[in-house]
Amino acid sequence: IAIHPTNTNIIFIGAAGGGIWKTTDGGNTWKESVTPDVYSISINDIDISKTNPNVILAATGDGNGIGSASGINSYSSGLLKSTDGGDTWTELTIDAINNNIDPSNGVLIYSCIINYKDASKFVVATNQGVFHSNNSGLNWTKSASGLCRDLVMHPTNPDILYGAFQTSGTEYTIRRYVSGNWITNGEYKISQCRRVELALNPAFPNVCYGLSSDLSGGFRNVFKTENSGQSWSEVTSNVGNPNYLYYTFNGLNNGQIPPGGQGWYDLSIAVSPKSKSTVIIGGVNNWK
Repeated sequence: IAIHPTNTNIIFIGAAGGGIWKTTDGGNTWKESVTPDVYSISINDIDISKTNPNVILAATGDGNGIGSASGINSYSSGLLKSTDGGDTWTELTIDAINNNIDPSNGVLIYSCIINYKDASKFVVATNQGVFHSNNSGLNWTKSASGLCRDLVMHPTNPDILYGAFQTSGTEYTIRRYVSGNWITNGEYKISQCRRVELALNPAFPNVCYGLSSDLSGGFRNVFKTENSGQSWSEVTSNVGNPNYLYYTFNGLNNGQIPPGGQGWYDLSIAVSPKSKSTVIIGGVNNWK
């Protein structure tokens, strides 16, 4: 979901296997936002420029659906860009990966970000690394290798990024990027982890939260930084707490903490603009 920065009645949504849809009346009516004839109509992420809302990026593919019923349609066929507010789209390739990305390449674009001070600067997180463009997607350079599962930009300093990297088959590492370099000092490791989502709110620019699922898709932990990624700490662990990503409303099964859940696919976290201590997480159900 992406909301227009100055007109909250304009909203874009991207669906798993369902393309891009747009409303101009706050969600009362929707119409398909025209997309080119691409191999994958799954949409993994959407971002709207803060300085020029006519510029929009959409990452094709369903990174969460690999191995599920969505099949090859899960893989990306590139990055979509609109310069007219979503009326028309063109397909960008990421030349640092492949000059002609299609699903057979096995590329997944998890996150796409437009620099909120410069609408010509893009960053994407993929299963091939993190890539940057300073010329509206014409050319790209790689800043990090490996699978980056989520990527967010500091809300007041676009030179700072936070990335969730899969550093082994069962481990994720949270790192910060500052002015061209990924910094390992202060990085945060999560073992026995299948997926991570990050969240921040401009009201608290130095705060970033993360939610992780365990190898079974159940709740692993919530963690945060309050100093722009220089250090991280666990807020809530899975020890002695309900499985917040399980299918039941109380996170229990017959009074016991069960394994499993759908955190491999349904995993969301948001920070309130009113209080940095108010956080909502979502899997099958929402918790606050």
